Amino acid sequence: MTAEPEPPSTEVVAEAVPTTLGATSAFWVLSLYTPGADDAVDWQRGNYTVLVRGGRVDSSGDLKKQLQMVAEGSVLAAASEPRGAATDVAPDGFAHPVFRAGFAVCIPLPEVS
Repeated sequence: MTAEPEPPSTEVVAEAVPTTLGATSAFWVLSLYTPGADDAVDWQRGNYTVLVRGGRVDSSGDLKKQLQMVAEGSVLAAASEPRGAATDVAPDGFAHPVFRAGFAVCIPLPEVS
């Protein structure tokens, strides 16, 4: 059996983020992150990389759905601290959900004047 190659990462780099952006602030993301429904991220600002994650379900070997996630070390501009979400990546018709954690572990960046 041959392993499938990991898809290349897609790098997205927006303008540099001042740490205070009017109603938004900058957050340094220390984990893989999937935006939650209530996360107010300004995708036009920040410095972030988007990666594609996939894989196989351990019990069956079926391919999981691929998911775009923000990479560790990214800086996001958001109105409040991002929370993230766990997304169901189970193959279509699978017997139960299979979740990929994308909860945000982040540090607010200090204001620079």
